[in-house]
Amino acid sequence: MPKLLFPTSYVSKSMRSQQGSAVEFNLSLLILFVIFLFPMINLVCISIACAGSFLVAMQAAQAASTRPTYARALNAAAGEAANLNSNGLMKMVKMTQTGGFNNTGIDLYVHASNLNSAGNIQVFGPNTPVSAAVDPSLWVYEYVAKSTYTVDPFVSFATVPLLKDIPGLGKPFVLSFTAARSAEYPLGLMGDGANIAYSGGSSPLTLKMSGLEIPGDLTDTTNSPWNRPRIYQDIKAAGQTIKREEVLIVNAKNDNWTDSQIDIAPGEKVWIDYRADGIWSVEVGIPQANSDADGLAGSESNPQNTSGFPYGSMVGKIGSSNNFFLGKSMYQVLPPGTGRLFLANNDGLGPGFSDVNYGDNQGLMTVRIIITN
Repeated sequence: MPKLLFPTSYVSKSMRSQQGSAVEFNLSLLILFVIFLFPMINLVCISIACAGSFLVAMQAAQAASTRPTYARALNAAAGEAANLNSNGLMKMVKMTQTGGFNNTGIDLYVHASNLNSAGNIQVFGPNTPVSAAVDPSLWVYEYVAKSTYTVDPFVSFATVPLLKDIPGLGKPFVLSFTAARSAEYPLGLMGDGANIAYSGGSSPLTLKMSGLEIPGDLTDTTNSPWNRPRIYQDIKAAGQTIKREEVLIVNAKNDNWTDSQIDIAPGEKVWIDYRADGIWSVEVGIPQANSDADGLAGSESNPQNTSGFPYGSMVGKIGSSNNFFLGKSMYQVLPPGTGRLFLANNDGLGPGFSDVNYGDNQGLMTVRIIITN
């Protein structure tokens, strides 16, 4: 039987077709890989930029919250932002601060929230002191830091038709984050020498706000606005080490416990300090009902008082422990147990009972809590 002969050209074309398909497949994979790789790199850089922008806002708000005057708070916030702006990672992801105080990308605001009217918030700023009368018995004051950055694409697709107009791929975009912290020195928000009015019934105070500059650093223990200006020296003298600290505001109208966000571990001690200007009332309009954290002297013996503590006094509990007194003299407390620390104003049946007696209360206490071991 004669051999079947196939044309050489036919075999060659078939083989070339198979070989060409394999080569094109590898090339296609490479192209797809490149197309997806660089946008993913940009996406990772965008995530880093978001985290960096929020970190700047958070650190700036924290730095401002511990300063005794608005001017120092503004400088501290800007200084914190300037330090972070020089970080190599932020430069690597092509972040550039946009505007802000001294071109740091940070603007500092003050938000005042009315204690008696939910949603009533006054906004002051940016980068200017509070223009209204400061009343810590009626308003809760927070520093709000806003960071603004322009971020360029790490790998630019400005020349790619379909991608050139997409922010983060083909053109820059703007990131903005805000962070808030309670103002530890609300009396310093208006500037030195400002008169402060209290709705709780006390006379106006003249602002002379030297004292605690940052936690642990005392510049003037004589004029400090805290009850115990030497508390950090006392902690050091006691051979204790600071583990955690927090500053929070306890509202007299809150008939439930205020969560300190601090968990007490075995062997730890609690140190308490109050703003010296703190005042609240267990009955608005009656000056005799105004008190500090010690409460109304002698009211613990009132037959209707079943709590065992003075009305208007600060009380605490740890976890499910019994309530305990946290007046001004109780600056060092050996915890009765372990767990979450809660604070409250003592009135009526006490916190946690949805007591109607809290409805006519007014004012607040600014409390510094320091945990040591």
